[in-house]
Amino acid sequence: MEMDQIDSVRPTIARLAVDGLWFAEIFGLAPLEKGLRERVMSELRTWTKE
Repeated sequence: MEMDQIDSVRPTIARLAVDGLWFAEIFGLAPLEKGLRERVMSELRTWTKE
C-alpha cells in the first residue's frame, strides 16, 4: 500500500481494524454483534475506495 503513490492512511487503518476484528473473533474476545460487524465492514470498505 505504501508504494501505490496514494495516501495509505485510511487503507492502513482499515487493514488494522480488520485484523483486530479477526483476532477478536478467533479468540472470542468480545466479537461484535453480526449487524454491527456488517456495518463496520461496510464503512471500512468505503474507506479503501476513496
